[in-house]
Amino acid sequence: AGGTAGGVSAVLSQPIDVVRANMMSLDARRYSSSLACARAILRSGGLPGLFLGVGPRICRVCVEESLKFTLFEAAERQLCALFP
Repeated sequence: AGGTAGGVSAVLSQPIDVVRANMMSLDARRYSSSLACARAILRSGGLPGLFLGVGPRICRVCVEESLKFTLFEAAERQLCALFP
């Protein structure tokens, strides 16, 4: 469940992160706003341009969220056994 939720959130937030990364780059001065940056990305790379790097991000987030959910449940079981 945690891995799936993490993967979905990674895909949905990827365009925002691509725009943010471009706005923080050394070429940031060429964009007047985040919207201008998104338009430039769409012009140069199309819709796939907003999803560059999504594969590695999905892998990282899925593993991270799966571990969080698993460790949280294990910790909860241990604590409930210690403090009934």
